[in-house]
Amino acid sequence: MAQYRIELARILKSAVYLFMTAAIVLFACTQGIIPPGSALRKPEPDGFYGMKPSSDPSLIMPEAAEALFRQYSENKYVTYPNGFYKVVRLNQAERKKMAEIIAELSTETSGILQKSGKNAGAGNNEIRISGENLQINDDGSFRIIMPDKETPAEPAEIQFNPEITWERFKDLMAEADKLLGGGSDFSETWMSHRFGRIPVTYEEALKDYELAVSCDKVTGSYARLFSDYMGIILGLLPVFPAVFLCMCDRKNISPVLYTRCISSARFILARFLALATATIMPILLAGAVLTCIHAADYGLKNIDVFAYFRYAFFWILPTAMAAISVGLFFTTLTDT
Repeated sequence: MAQYRIELARILKSAVYLFMTAAIVLFACTQGIIPPGSALRKPEPDGFYGMKPSSDPSLIMPEAAEALFRQYSENKYVTYPNGFYKVVRLNQAERKKMAEIIAELSTETSGILQKSGKNAGAGNNEIRISGENLQINDDGSFRIIMPDKETPAEPAEIQFNPEITWERFKDLMAEADKLLGGGSDFSETWMSHRFGRIPVTYEEALKDYELAVSCDKVTGSYARLFSDYMGIILGLLPVFPAVFLCMCDRKNISPVLYTRCISSARFILARFLALATATIMPILLAGAVLTCIHAADYGLKNIDVFAYFRYAFFWILPTAMAAISVGLFFTTLTDT
C-alpha cells in the first residue's frame, strides 16, 4: 500500500495528469455531455418526435439516387472510412464509371450526365476572343471587353428509373461505395439509415419514454451516452501518464538513493493500480455531478443514483486499464 500511495501521489501532482484531466473535461463539454442535453419529457399528441429508418425500398431508392447524383454534380463525396470524416473527389476515369452507375439509375441519362460533365470541367475551357470583344482606344491600342458571365444553372434533378429492382439497386450502390473507397452513405450498412426515413409516431414515442422511465430510470440512457464518449478518449489518454512515470524513473535519481527491496511484480502492480485509480477519479467526479443535475431535474426517487458509477466501473474502467497496460508494456519493453 505504501508504494501504491507513493505512485498515486506522483501521478496526481504531475502536469501530464492535469493536462489529461483538462482534456477529458473539455471533450465532455464540447460533445454536449456536460451539462447533459435536452431533458426527457413525456411526448404530447400531435407533436414531432423525430425520424426513424423505414427500410422501405420505394423510399430509400429515389432519395439515395438523388443524393448520389447531387454529389456527382459537385464531384464532392462525403465518406467516413474507419469512422473519420473524409471528402472524396474522383478523377476523370472514376467519374466516367460513376456516370455509368447513375445512368442506369435514371430514365434521362444523356442530357443530365452531359450537363453535369460540362459543369465539372468548366474550369478547363479556353477563352476565345472575337472581333466583337475588341474596342479601339483613342491612342490606337485595343481593349478587350469580356461578356457578362451567365448565372450557373442549378444542377438538374435525376429522374429515378422506377423499373430498377431493389437487388440491382443495392449492387449499383455497392459499386459506387467501392469506387469512393468505402464508408459512404451508399453502402448497404448505412443506406437504410440515411435515406427513406419516416416520422416517429406518437405511440412509438410514448413507448420509448415509458421504457426510459421504467427500465432505465432516466439516468441509464444518459450514463450509456456518457460512457460511450468517455470510452473514446480514455482509450488513448491514459497511455501518457503511464509513459510519463516510466520516463521519470530515469531522471533525478537522487531522491531514491535510499532504497528498499520490492519485487518487480509488486512494483508494477502498484503503479498499474495507481494509474487506474487516478484515471477513473475525474470520471467518478463527473458522474457525481451529472447525477446531482438529474436529481434536480427529475427528482431523486425517479432516477438510478448508481447508473453513472456502474457504467464507469464496468465500461469505462476496463477501456482505461487496457490503454494503461499498453503504455506500461511497450515503455518497459523498449526502454524508451
